[in-house]
Amino acid sequence: MWLQRNTTRFIEVVADGNGGSIVKLQDDNRDLDRLTKSKEAALLEAERTVQVTLAKASMVDDLQNKNQEIMKQIEIYQEENKILDKILRLKVAEVEKLTQTEERKTLDRELAHAKVTTNGVATVVANEWKDANDKVMPDLFN
Repeated sequence: MWLQRNTTRFIEVVADGNGGSIVKLQDDNRDLDRLTKSKEAALLEAERTVQVTLAKASMVDDLQNKNQEIMKQIEIYQEENKILDKILRLKVAEVEKLTQTEERKTLDRELAHAKVTTNGVATVVANEWKDANDKVMPDLFN
């Protein structure tokens, strides 16, 4: 307590001796404190901005990596699609060939049946023109 009173008394004596220079120095000191606090606040704000920017940059990097993975997957799917299209065309051609083969077999059977029927009719007609002893074939339809 004694030291504080004596220090205060010393400052008062010096202030009286130096006039307003102590007061001016105290004002300058307060101004410097305010400026220092303002700069510290600006520095803290700049640090926050840097942290936010770094976080956003990290997100952008992650998104770019994800985008590259997706692009690679798209390329794979496009190749698979080309292969599946080729297989589909081959299968369609195979089905068309089988369909034509089945249709041909059906037509061949119908043709054979028509030939048998035609031969039978031709035999009947030929036999009508001949007498009983010269018949080409016995009459099967009577």
